[in-house]
Amino acid sequence: MMLMTRAAAVLKRRSSLLPSPSSRKRAPRWACESGQSCAIAATAASMRIRRAAPSAVVVNSKLPATNMKELIALAKKQPGKLNYGSAGVGSSGHLAVALFEHVANVKLTHVPYKGGGPSVAATIAGEVDLAIPVLASAASHVKAGRLRMLAVTSARRSQAVPDVPTAQEAGVPGYVFETWFGLFAPAGTPKAIVTRLNQATVKALGMKEVREQLASQGVEADSSTPAELAKILRDETETWAKVIKSAGIPIN
Repeated sequence: MMLMTRAAAVLKRRSSLLPSPSSRKRAPRWACESGQSCAIAATAASMRIRRAAPSAVVVNSKLPATNMKELIALAKKQPGKLNYGSAGVGSSGHLAVALFEHVANVKLTHVPYKGGGPSVAATIAGEVDLAIPVLASAASHVKAGRLRMLAVTSARRSQAVPDVPTAQEAGVPGYVFETWFGLFAPAGTPKAIVTRLNQATVKALGMKEVREQLASQGVEADSSTPAELAKILRDETETWAKVIKSAGIPIN
């Protein structure tokens, strides 16, 4: 069985244990392909364990954009002039902006850094105009006035910053970027075993102590049926394959 993140399902990460169907000529077969996946275990910004601390759209404090609509207008006025930082090619910050470009029909210039911290620091310094890092890494800088937060990328508002709108609320319909984790079994796993694993996982995620422990790590617990996870995986793979191709992200 394996845990798989959304980004790892699309781009091949450093760990060879994480499947990446959108980035491989020959994708591995998982039980979820036939509706036998076990259960969603966690969403990092969204799993159906959802991450209470999602990613956030932050801009340099001097950039003349105080909301998402103004940011889009600025980007469309001068395609490619605005640049953004990320932790590197294929990182979650890179994918988050690639999806934003795809949905909002704008063109930005990517500047990869060696880690999320340096990309946030570069946004503060004005080396780049914006970034979409994990909320936790930018929150203190936003509070200190070094960065301006325009929106969170999750489907619903974050408990950590309830006054900050989601990107969809802020004027970018269809834009949701959340990390989730799924529990998978190899293709061909007997249905009875998959069902038992699903039931055990759902039961565990319903326990108060488990939910509290996950919440302390910025994760909101939820669960799914094998069929629901299979659909999510298919939909995500299709969506991200289009985004990656559109953005011209290199495949390793």
